[in-house]
Amino acid sequence: MRRYNQHGPQALTDQRKQNTGAPALLSSGQKKQLLQLLEQAPPDGGLWTGPKVAHWISGQIERKIHTQPGWDYLKHLGFSLHIPRPRHHKADPERQEAFKRELPEQVKHIQQAHPQTEVELWCMDEHRIGLKPVLRRVWARKGQRPIVRVRHRYQWLYVYGFVCPESGETHCLLLPTVSIEVFAIALAHFARAVGAGPDRRIILVLDCAGWHSSPTLVLPDGIHLVFLPPCSPELQRGFRLWPLSNEAIANRHFKTLDELLRGCKHNAVSPFGTIQSVSVISLSSTGGLPRPHKTDQYVAANGRL
Repeated sequence: MRRYNQHGPQALTDQRKQNTGAPALLSSGQKKQLLQLLEQAPPDGGLWTGPKVAHWISGQIERKIHTQPGWDYLKHLGFSLHIPRPRHHKADPERQEAFKRELPEQVKHIQQAHPQTEVELWCMDEHRIGLKPVLRRVWARKGQRPIVRVRHRYQWLYVYGFVCPESGETHCLLLPTVSIEVFAIALAHFARAVGAGPDRRIILVLDCAGWHSSPTLVLPDGIHLVFLPPCSPELQRGFRLWPLSNEAIANRHFKTLDELLRGCKHNAVSPFGTIQSVSVISLSSTGGLPRPHKTDQYVAANGRL
């Protein structure tokens, strides 16, 4: 009644749309100043956080505030939380850019040299798994902390992964070591699996590891190797898939490498998706290759992303 008597019928309408809320803590000039500060290291030499921004705001408005406005202003100014992408200190950005420009030309050159054949671009990399525990976050009820049995040991198997980025087709092998001889076995198995030869050419992008670039390496027919610039794992498409390979062994305890091998063989998840077929082949038939930790078999899996 008081509002009606003072301002008439208009005072009884919904006034919430006219409520602009509390005034902003910072003026436009102070926001610009904060934006400039966030582009630099904080005064203590550490990393910017919501509480540090809130502390700076408190100094500007001369009163203490909660830490939440610090996070709010970080988001309001266009910032979000990221983990930096690592780059090797010896990486050459110019060579990396040159590789990106030249790779389509190399593919075109091979296509022109073999006009009657199918040409596909694949990527290849190796990843180490073993008896060192792999811990992953899992969903659990509030108030309960999951427990995983662990025992740190440093014995390894190696996943040889072949990925076609365009189609999502994958081929992976689990082998006991990395060497020129074992890589030749992996290439031969991969070439047979994908039908590489006179009628199908495979351009394989991989890093410059010694067993990849050795002049004594025997290449199967239809396989063409293209090497990445040195120290450039961020250009390797297959490199991003290795977190998936750890999923099958995460939060699990294996007593021996043979038990790990059996677990990978019978697990329904491959490093790149659902396994379509699995085969176990003895390396002893390849001419006496080394068998570290008495592991003489490997698992081959084909799938699709």
